[in-house]
Amino acid sequence: MAANGLPFESDAKLFAKQAAQYLLYRPTYPPELFQAIIDFGSLQSPERRQLAVDIATGQGQAAVALAELFEHVQALDGSAEQLAHAQTHERISYRQADAHETGVADSSADVVTVAQALHWVGAGVMRNHSAACVC
Repeated sequence: MAANGLPFESDAKLFAKQAAQYLLYRPTYPPELFQAIIDFGSLQSPERRQLAVDIATGQGQAAVALAELFEHVQALDGSAEQLAHAQTHERISYRQADAHETGVADSSADVVTVAQALHWVGAGVMRNHSAACVC
C-alpha cells in the first residue's frame, strides 16, 4: 500500500506484463477535450500554459496531447515498465512517481490531469494534491 493507505504502488505493477502492448489498446483523446481543459482553467493565454502535470500517464497518451498546448509536461507514472514504452516528445519529461507523492512543487503547475486512471488514484486525495500543485 502507498503511504496514504491506497494500493496505488502495487496497482502500477498490474500493467507491467503487457506494457509493450498497452499502447495498442488504449484510446487517444479528442482535441476538444484539451480545449475544454484550457477553457475551464482560463488558460487561453500561452503565458498561462507553462507546466502541465499528467499523473498516472501510462505511456503518455494524454501527455503528448498536452505537450502540443503547454510549454512543458511532467508525465508521472508508478510503473517503470509503462514509462519504458512511453511516447517521446521534446516537451515531455517522464518520471516514475507515486500519484500521491509527485515531487511537483506547490503552486507550480498550470493544470494537473489524470486521464483514465482516477479510479486507481482516488479522487479525493487527487483533488487535494492537485489543488496544492496548481498556480
